[in-house]
Amino acid sequence: MLVKNKKTTTVTTVQVVDTELYEIEKIVNNALKGNTIHYTIKWKDYSSAHDTSEAEYRMNCDEKLVQYARSLIKKGEYIDKMPSWISNLAEVQKNRDMILRVVDPVTTFAQTTIHCGSVKFVDMDTVGSKIMLLEFLHVTNHQHLLHSAVIPSEDTLDRDAERYTKELNYRLKVFSEHPFVYVEFPQTPPTTVFYAPPPLSALLFEPITMEMLEENRKDPMELEHLVVAPSMDPGFNKSKVFLDSEYIQKKRTEEEDPRFWRAQSSTSGALRVLNGMDRIHYPSDPRFHVNLRLRQALGYGWYLAASHEVPPDTPLLMMTGVITPVEVAHETLLKYGERCAFSSFIEIPGTGMCLDRRNYYDLSKFISHNCRPTCAVRLVESGNEFPDLVVYSRMPIDRSIDFELSLDFYKGFRAEVNKFFKRNKPKDGKPFTLFEKSMDFVECRCADRKCREVLYVDRSRRATDKDARKTEKLSCLEQKFKFGGLAVHESKKIWRIRNGDFVG
Repeated sequence: MLVKNKKTTTVTTVQVVDTELYEIEKIVNNALKGNTIHYTIKWKDYSSAHDTSEAEYRMNCDEKLVQYARSLIKKGEYIDKMPSWISNLAEVQKNRDMILRVVDPVTTFAQTTIHCGSVKFVDMDTVGSKIMLLEFLHVTNHQHLLHSAVIPSEDTLDRDAERYTKELNYRLKVFSEHPFVYVEFPQTPPTTVFYAPPPLSALLFEPITMEMLEENRKDPMELEHLVVAPSMDPGFNKSKVFLDSEYIQKKRTEEEDPRFWRAQSSTSGALRVLNGMDRIHYPSDPRFHVNLRLRQALGYGWYLAASHEVPPDTPLLMMTGVITPVEVAHETLLKYGERCAFSSFIEIPGTGMCLDRRNYYDLSKFISHNCRPTCAVRLVESGNEFPDLVVYSRMPIDRSIDFELSLDFYKGFRAEVNKFFKRNKPKDGKPFTLFEKSMDFVECRCADRKCREVLYVDRSRRATDKDARKTEKLSCLEQKFKFGGLAVHESKKIWRIRNGDFVG
């Protein structure tokens, strides 16, 4: 099985026998076998006579996959043509050449960034799952994830990085409790791909309810400062990542400027001007004192890290999204599959609700998964009926781990996965057991010595039907299985935070 590397390594290998390792030189071709995409692998120091074909779902070498995807793309053309073929995916799905030359490479750019590349969504129907991903990115306005083959010039990179940083800092001043975030753009344009940063209009600094969002769609002034419209100006690689210039440049008196509201008054009345939810106000006692850094890496996309050493038990940031009934999470799973649903919903325990992070989210969405994570999530009093989900450090975060933040996003499935492998004893490793059964699953890539290898196993009644399409599997999930968001909280205890520390 092809092995995904950590960010600090450069060699991609596959274990063929117990005593021998072969290194992938490059991927040279793709082909369709049924509804599964296969890649032809060129092995280093071996002639083309030794090339092998590997199914996409067995590939754990995202850097090589991204490099191959980049080689298929005509950088100046595909973004302009994308709207027309995305709006006609039913026909595209019937065109083998379009699947191999367009759908496969552009979805590779996006799917390798989910959970910062720390997990792999293994789907036997690779074409069906890629089409679902394209539809999902289209309806959630995240097409920028498909633009990575276009690399901005040095002048464009410098200019757009400056604008993005200024607009982000503006938003951080409005929500002064949020930790400071430095976006670490490449100093020079990369040579393979460039990942556009998350759209600033998608960043949500406080949770809002679904009803509030609906009212805002009717009247955009309803949540004027909580939800800001995007700019139509293309940035970096033709991606719409900036804020509406009219909002940023609007002339306001100090009383009208949201950056000064929290300094003006310590009463809750000052907060209600934002038209947000009732929240506890921390005018001189912010909960989060750690500076954060957003970085990008080939094959991983953007990922969040601390900017300095952090002691254990330190609050880092609050998870946000649109507070939505858990039924919406399950409906998304049925329509778009595990990749889209699991990366988009977080359970709010005991409420029947979840954080919907499809369109609006915070930077915790760029925290990677790990089976032995550096961070965990606690419930914290918020001032309203829904507790805040706060990410905190559960161990020292320092240079020895490159200041990386990680969470165990899939611990809620652990008991069920353990039951499965008690019934199906793995002989050659858990993933191989599932490959042999032609089952879809979520594979872990954390490479920790306590790695669980498999994080989720398909709950469809047709899970072992090798001929079933992805849509068919999703249409007959076990009745008792209801997805209500990933359960990331450590317990149902409600904490308080005072002076940057947890208080029981």
